[in-house]
Amino acid sequence: MNFKQVCTEMIRHSDPKKGRGIARFLKGRYEFMGVESKLRRKIANQYLKQDNCPEEIDWEYVDACWDQVFREFQYLALDYLQQRAELLQISDLYKLRRLIQEKPGWDICDQMGRLALNITSREPEGKKQILEWSRYNDSSVRRVAIIHQLDLRGEADEELLTEIIEGNLPTKEPIIKKAITRALSEYSKYKPEFVEDFIWQNSEKMSAEMRREAGKNLPPKE
Repeated sequence: MNFKQVCTEMIRHSDPKKGRGIARFLKGRYEFMGVESKLRRKIANQYLKQDNCPEEIDWEYVDACWDQVFREFQYLALDYLQQRAELLQISDLYKLRRLIQEKPGWDICDQMGRLALNITSREPEGKKQILEWSRYNDSSVRRVAIIHQLDLRGEADEELLTEIIEGNLPTKEPIIKKAITRALSEYSKYKPEFVEDFIWQNSEKMSAEMRREAGKNLPPKE
């Protein structure tokens, strides 16, 4: 991928006023150029077609995007990795974890979770690393581990899900609590019995608010 060309096009289509609005919405943690997602993907895709190495991940391109101040460049990197997701290997989990740590944020967690899931779905031994993520001393890394099975819907690895969530129940961090309740409430749409039993088994470790949020999609009791 030609980063310089992509970067030039991104700058040409930037809208600073719109970027400032997005930055305020995300509480000013990152700066934005004001390039909308559809346009961002259109810009990147025209150069993706010219990629001379379609059978391998261009990590130099990913790192170049990740090093930029404007948040849209991190989104570009994630778009690219999603398009090359089938090429990701277990060894790349370390790289994904590094990216999460360097530029954390709730806005990238879902895509990072999908990338991790793509790897572990093809190479189940990678689940051990995801379990390690769930114990990591970085809340963003732990958050990705907690929600990474969302796209599996009712086919999640329940043993892994249980171990990850139970290991994080003692947390006092709001973003981890939200990740836990999100993972449970989404899974309850497909496996309500599992989630109901989990809440009952761990009721003393969960606040009333967490129990309520985790069980909000459970069918009403007769």
